[in-house]
Amino acid sequence: MNSGGGRRRYSAALSQESSRAARRVRFQSHHLARSAAGGARALPLGDGAIPPCGRFARALHRARRRRARHPRSEFAPCRRLLRLVRVFSALRRRSFIALRHDQRPDAARCERICAVGGARSNVSARRPRGERLRRPRAATRLLTTTEAGRRGRIPFRFARVSRARRTHMYRFAFRQAALAGAPLLAMSCLPAFAQEALPAIDVGASPSAGAASAGAPGRPQDKTAYKTWNTSTATKTDTPIMQTPVSVQVVPQQVLQDQQVVIIDKALQNVSGVYMIPVGGLQAGFSIRGFETYKYYLDGVRVDNRSTPGSRETVDLDRIEVLKGPASVLFGRLEPGGLINLVTKRPSDIPSYAIQQQFGSFDFYRTTLNMTGPVTDDKWLLYRFDAAYQNSSGFRDLGDIEHVFLAPRLHFEPSADTQANLYVQYFHSKDPIYLGIPTLWYAPANVPIARNYSERGSQVDTHYDVRVGFDWSHSFDGNWKVTHRFDADFRDEALPAFAVPIGLNQAKCTFALCPVSRIVNGVATQGQYFFTNVDVTGRLDTFGIEHTVLIGGDYYNDFRTAQRRSKTTQVPSIDLFNPVHTGNLAFLLNAPNTASNSSNAQDWYGFYVQDQAELPFGFHLLAGFRFDDAHAKDYTDTFLATPGASAVEARQSAVKPRVGLLWRPIPQLSLYGNYVENFSPPSTTGGPTASGPNQPALKASQATQWEAGVKAELLDGRLTTTVSWFDITKTNVATPDPDPARAALGYRVLTGAVRNRGWEADVSGQLLDELKIIGSIAYIDSNVLKDNSGNVGHRLYGVPKFGGSFWAVYEPKWTPVPGLSFGAGIVSAVSVWADTANTLMLPGYTIVNLMARYAFEYEGKKVSFQINADNVTDVRYYVASGGATTITPAQPRNIMGAIRVEF
Repeated sequence: MNSGGGRRRYSAALSQESSRAARRVRFQSHHLARSAAGGARALPLGDGAIPPCGRFARALHRARRRRARHPRSEFAPCRRLLRLVRVFSALRRRSFIALRHDQRPDAARCERICAVGGARSNVSARRPRGERLRRPRAATRLLTTTEAGRRGRIPFRFARVSRARRTHMYRFAFRQAALAGAPLLAMSCLPAFAQEALPAIDVGASPSAGAASAGAPGRPQDKTAYKTWNTSTATKTDTPIMQTPVSVQVVPQQVLQDQQVVIIDKALQNVSGVYMIPVGGLQAGFSIRGFETYKYYLDGVRVDNRSTPGSRETVDLDRIEVLKGPASVLFGRLEPGGLINLVTKRPSDIPSYAIQQQFGSFDFYRTTLNMTGPVTDDKWLLYRFDAAYQNSSGFRDLGDIEHVFLAPRLHFEPSADTQANLYVQYFHSKDPIYLGIPTLWYAPANVPIARNYSERGSQVDTHYDVRVGFDWSHSFDGNWKVTHRFDADFRDEALPAFAVPIGLNQAKCTFALCPVSRIVNGVATQGQYFFTNVDVTGRLDTFGIEHTVLIGGDYYNDFRTAQRRSKTTQVPSIDLFNPVHTGNLAFLLNAPNTASNSSNAQDWYGFYVQDQAELPFGFHLLAGFRFDDAHAKDYTDTFLATPGASAVEARQSAVKPRVGLLWRPIPQLSLYGNYVENFSPPSTTGGPTASGPNQPALKASQATQWEAGVKAELLDGRLTTTVSWFDITKTNVATPDPDPARAALGYRVLTGAVRNRGWEADVSGQLLDELKIIGSIAYIDSNVLKDNSGNVGHRLYGVPKFGGSFWAVYEPKWTPVPGLSFGAGIVSAVSVWADTANTLMLPGYTIVNLMARYAFEYEGKKVSFQINADNVTDVRYYVASGGATTITPAQPRNIMGAIRVEF
């Protein structure tokens, strides 16, 4: 036990250090709004306004000097803050360090801390006379505004350490106190009554994962609008992006609204290394880090586009997350470039309604409806309903489009530990098929991009695409949780008669007459897709190391049937320069040249284990593996021209690991690296592919990735950036048999290899109080390493060496006309090859997009008028689809307006 003299010396030292701390911190912040009257600072909460913290702190100090006692209810927060200053003075003498945290953040409190901050104050931390200063047993670490908004208050445990370590720790802790003292002062000094008031400060939405962004279009200074703190796509657990040792990028809800995103293709222009691959004007595929994929995920559920539907609606989407690199460790068979996950909006316990009417170029009309709120008074049952209707003629001839989308959803929460969701999605569409402009003399023909060389009736009719599912979760003791999901999708699609341009004979082509040859196809497909998974997540400690463990398994099954007919002879051609459409050619399929029925089935199950460990000194380890067993079978019954039947079946299993390490020396910086192996299907369709006539199916391809990168939170956490380097090598790629005779018969072997490596950079967030940005740039060195068809050394098609985008929204604080916003951005890419044979190069492009919006409130309703202009300079450019026979032009200048009402 210390002597009385020791206690007095200790108290005196602490008092002296507290005064120094107060002079150093000064409780400064530049985030507190100033009133128009004279710079008074306040935070409106509830019915009253809060007076400036500095005024109350000075009043408290004068009162204490007079040995007066104020009501505890009014000044307890300020007393707590003064005690915190003394605690951190003690840190310098006694070297206490933080070991762990055990409390989730209060979202509303964190938002106020981030948005308000503190003001300069003359308060002295000197101990009042007669007040006894006790040595603290526990304290609360002061955080930066960024870390406070992400992790909340963090209780301390204390331990003695060596002198060198002690010196380092108290300097780090004191620096953290200096960074966060001002915002905590502004938040802590909150008495019950006010003397001065400021206008309300809009602090935006809570950044919690899975919740829809509440920030309305045009609301100024919403600092969370372009920033996302956590994501679950990379790890299947709610993990801060700064602690995830992989590259994951997010396109938030506000970006979708600012850019008026109608299809996901446009949203993904904001992500580095992601490029669209056109599929006949329907839902596009994507090239991610140079590898093509035609699949995406919806809330973690695989959406297989083996029968390509119309473009996916965005009315019910909250955000889009892109996981870079191989993702099969958690999600099963995938291409190694990455994974696209669409995150839908969730029901809210606050009633909200929004209706929007959009209109634009090419007879575009789209009406959307969003509704959410509680069903019961106690709010244990919530609902959400999203709907959209779209009608457009498109910029191409014969391009009429019609979409109907409905998405009701229910959320049950009978207790704090148990919740469940039930959802239905209905989609009906008519989408024209478009395969582009024929090439002439090794370049796209110089004809208007509106030209369509098909015929009326060449469209996909999605009679219905109905998705139903549910998920539920239950937490046992706050540390362990079980989650189960089931999803089923039923589709019925038909393409009655599609006139397919197959190219032209350049030797017979003149400006007077240049016939384009065509064939006619007819296809009807029916599909059933089922998915289920169970995940168990838990938190535990081993020897002082905190672990987040994931153990799970999933099962996927689909069955698809198709009826095909084709007419390859006696189909009228159409002229390249002067096309004359003869009408619907469905009658030609009454006497087809080929006819067949097919069925395709695939199923696989997987089991995966993952551990996220928080190691000492700011290190985070991610390690896991997955076992996959995949089975696929295709059966074809041919009627014409040569009757027969064929079956191809494949089964394969694999175990693939993933290891990642991240070091976070300070809250604003993370350095990471990872090694991942991938298990992917043998073909882009996902089904088995025969290695030759009457030969076994090809095995799955495999891939490995090495990645290293840096993540940073800049400008007090308002801006997030990621820079990464990657090297992906894909092996077991199918290539023609080295024997020319066998290759001519269709035999293939798995000796091909492809490597894509390069670097990427992404940035998003609040650059200034009035300026939001999101940008990206990527460099990809694509190279075919092994191939038997003469493509060694070639680049993969559709992969530019350089490409990027930048988008910014300026929301000025204009008092005369509040609610005005302006946006501008560019999308650019250098030239790409149209095919992997590298026979035709498509030129690069740079397009400019603009936006203007005016938002205001009228009788309690939020109203906004917005206009977007894409490709303002009307640049003519093309996107590669993997062939050099026809080339697909991209959309020309497009103007879109919108009127939105929220209430």
